[in-house]
Amino acid sequence: MSKGNVLLVDDDSDLLGVMESLFRVGDYAVITATSDEMAVRAVTENKIDVAVVDLAIPDGGGLSLVGRLRQNHPEIQIIIFTGYPSTESAIEAVRFQVSDYLCKPQDMGRTLLSAVDRALCSPLRGHVDAPAAQSDSERSPSVSGGGVKEHELLESSPQGTRVALIGETEIIKSVRSRIAEVAQSDLTVLIRGESGTGKSIAARMIHEASNGGNRASFVQINAPAVPDALMESELFGYEKGAFTGAERQKPGRLELAAGGTLFLDEIGSISPAMQSKLLEVIDTKQFMRVGGREALRLDVRFVGATNAPLEEMIRRGEFRMDLLYRLNQVSIYLPPLREHSADIPLLAEYFMHYYGQKYGRVPSPLPASILAELMTYEWPGNVRELEAVIARYVLTNNVGLIKETLAGRTGGKAHETKPQEFASLENIEKDAIQAALVKARWNQRKAAGLLGLSYSALRRRVAKFNLNTET
Repeated sequence: MSKGNVLLVDDDSDLLGVMESLFRVGDYAVITATSDEMAVRAVTENKIDVAVVDLAIPDGGGLSLVGRLRQNHPEIQIIIFTGYPSTESAIEAVRFQVSDYLCKPQDMGRTLLSAVDRALCSPLRGHVDAPAAQSDSERSPSVSGGGVKEHELLESSPQGTRVALIGETEIIKSVRSRIAEVAQSDLTVLIRGESGTGKSIAARMIHEASNGGNRASFVQINAPAVPDALMESELFGYEKGAFTGAERQKPGRLELAAGGTLFLDEIGSISPAMQSKLLEVIDTKQFMRVGGREALRLDVRFVGATNAPLEEMIRRGEFRMDLLYRLNQVSIYLPPLREHSADIPLLAEYFMHYYGQKYGRVPSPLPASILAELMTYEWPGNVRELEAVIARYVLTNNVGLIKETLAGRTGGKAHETKPQEFASLENIEKDAIQAALVKARWNQRKAAGLLGLSYSALRRRVAKFNLNTET
């Protein structure tokens, strides 16, 4: 039984053939089309779960096809993949609520398979609204310091702390949906993701949305910033006279978070001894201040965050498995910015608005060429790095500084997606054949059937790519 029905649309028939083989090995039913009209006919005659559309197809072009599919078949998940990303197409992708906007990378086959898997698992599958018509001004690829729609902005607390995740790609929408679900419970939550992806923002969103926003306190402790010797008193507080210098009773973070949320940022940095004490607190819902004799009852939701490989730390004896289980009742993954680059125009717009108000500046609109560079840069520092770049631009109103900053962070070479950087058809074909051989347990006749090749044709390719052994 197939995982789902996938429509592949590309004007390159050779590439389509290789990709079709790869998807069939991945247990998908595949239909291919090389033009707009062929694709429309395919969705009319077949049930399609996911459409993977190249923007460079003939007839009306990929964006035209995406618009027709979204208007007439809103239940279909759509993935755009292109060798020529542009700000205009990325903005349109957001408007059409596509599942993913992918630049053709060197591992294109695996990237697309992962994107299709995510689309089929999307909580919004089958519930995508057809887009409303937009004026030319609404479609403008430039980003200015004003005119930001309220529903698109990150909300701000009175202290100026951002408390929502901005983005209209499916991967960010699914994170917000997950947060909304978990907020209605008191389950512990573990938020994972690279540095700068917004883990603390997600934690605050959970807090704000919990019980209709009635949770009293959001208290954060940044574990790497607290020395081991001070962590216990910082978490539990202490009684007067508990140690030298304890001249008065002091509540700890647990006490301050009563009725609310304790956010343990970078939980992997906590020492094994403190992990044991924290585990006991989570289990018993009680704690004692340092030097105290009376156990205090606890009503706190625990939210942890980490960019550390906790499972590997468990194998090395550096993190307790039982603590991971207690914290990980619900897991939320925040993707790196490179996995939702179509959100960059929206993020840039927000940060220009935010820092424009903060600094009393009205920066010039960002040119489409600069936005294109922002969208193709790798962003190792993720959204936090993008925020810093835009904040600097708002202060200086100097577009050249953005180009210099990105070039400097890539050793003088801005990341670009060029046709010559793509995976060769041979490499994709080799991956497909190797995947089929593994799936068929190296039975070449069975693998040939999976790939839709004759036995002799597969044998020639196995010899060509030196795939005669399992290694």
